[in-house]
Amino acid sequence: MKAVVFDFDGIIVDSEPLHYRAFQRVLEPLGAGYSWQEYVERYLGFDDRDAFREAFRVNCLPLDDGTLAGLIAAKAAFFHDVAAEGVVPYPGVVELVRSLAGKVPLAICSGALRSDIEPVLRMISLADAFDCLVTADDVAASKPDPASYRLAVEQL
Repeated sequence: MKAVVFDFDGIIVDSEPLHYRAFQRVLEPLGAGYSWQEYVERYLGFDDRDAFREAFRVNCLPLDDGTLAGLIAAKAAFFHDVAAEGVVPYPGVVELVRSLAGKVPLAICSGALRSDIEPVLRMISLADAFDCLVTADDVAASKPDPASYRLAVEQL
């Protein structure tokens, strides 16, 4: 094994319910909220940019770059609030990552924001375990576009 690249949400921790809550705190006052089921079916896997774009498209709401940036910042603040209540890693993940750290290069490649991932890694004591972290902040198009994976491999 030459290296290991992990996704974050749904692999390291189950933070999707936290992202959902944060999105709803931003979108519901705008009349653009949605159910958990709709989140899972339509929005799961989107980075914040594309999730807001899709929510505004579905609701026929105009969205300019400045508004989008404000929405992303507001959602990030709400995410930090709900994440501070506690995030639990999936069983065995911390042990697996610790067993690999220092033996093979490790990366996280995620559609989440760096500012969402780093505090959670600190909470679960894995902040020092990864050699590189590629997030939605680092690429113009998020997964499944291959740019983030290519960047992770280059950085490793």
